[in-house]
Amino acid sequence: MAKKLCWMVSHLDYSKQFDQLGQYLNNSEKYEFSYIFLAENPPILYNQFKEKGMDVYFVSYSSKKDVPSAVKQIYGIFKKIKPNIVHANLFEATFTGLIAAKMAGVKERIHTRHHSSESHLYYPKRAIYYDKLINWLSTKIVAVSDIVAEVLIKMDKVPPEKVTVIPHGFMLEEMTAKEELIPVVAKDYELNDAYPVVGVVSRFVNWKGIQYIIPAFKKLLADYPKAKLVMANARGNYSDQLREQLKNELDDNSYVIINIERRIFELFKTFDVFVHVPVTKEVEAYGQVYIESLLLKVPSVFTISGIANSFIKDKENAVVVPHENTEAIYEAIKLMLSDEKLREKITENGYKDVWSLYHINDMYKRLDELYSS
Repeated sequence: MAKKLCWMVSHLDYSKQFDQLGQYLNNSEKYEFSYIFLAENPPILYNQFKEKGMDVYFVSYSSKKDVPSAVKQIYGIFKKIKPNIVHANLFEATFTGLIAAKMAGVKERIHTRHHSSESHLYYPKRAIYYDKLINWLSTKIVAVSDIVAEVLIKMDKVPPEKVTVIPHGFMLEEMTAKEELIPVVAKDYELNDAYPVVGVVSRFVNWKGIQYIIPAFKKLLADYPKAKLVMANARGNYSDQLREQLKNELDDNSYVIINIERRIFELFKTFDVFVHVPVTKEVEAYGQVYIESLLLKVPSVFTISGIANSFIKDKENAVVVPHENTEAIYEAIKLMLSDEKLREKITENGYKDVWSLYHINDMYKRLDELYSS
């Protein structure tokens, strides 16, 4: 007999991964599948699933004042569909959904933990309270990486038997760059005459470590006067500080700031070196850019954080540097540029490692095992 499984997600307009997961679970004979979306307006994914005849629900949610109303609506949905399992993702869906599931007597209440140690580092009062309540309401917690599991067990004091590690998986065969678009992207950002192009794809928040990349790149300019620093996804609460640092340390023509770039895979392929250096091993919960850069065979300089704790090895699939170390970042970029054999080795190994570990089929298998248990 099929289990009644209900997934919940909040404030997500569209995600390829959530789209693929939803369709997989809906098409599986193991489950009677439902999906609840919380958002200010019905998201793209809700409308797509509804058009396909899937059992989907929309709950209006714009701010914390909507919590009582949302809990009441979700409770009503649960009483109607009577799920055996509720699996919630992202904060608002998790907070309201698990409360409603507990009230409705749902025995299996799962949430995926999408953040790591940020609550302890940056919001030690309110956020930790919410984390503890959500952890208590959950009968199982999915950690998206080994380091998130470690944070849950050691910092949040969650019983180990409550935690299951299921890394994000991806439809890797679809994560490719369109060759004809690569020169178009390079031209758009005036990269054709630049060498080397050093790429960064990180939100402008202080724990991403971009403040250590900028002076490393400044040193690199003495060796490579035509180098260019490209910073994409450049939005966040540390923007003012980083923009001021860039203004003070670099000439305007030596860097590019990109808020949003939809042709992200093509942008990756314009990079001669990619740099991603979060400031501690715990602060990044996952870090999809680790996967993207290696999949696209871009020579990469990393600190160990998030999913990198599980599979990145120095000079095997990337060059690893210590946290918060400008000099090491500079030296690693120079090494990558000067050692062709090392570049070939780490890009080939990184590509193979991603394919062996992070395909979405592996995620399906682990989810099935969790729900069956």
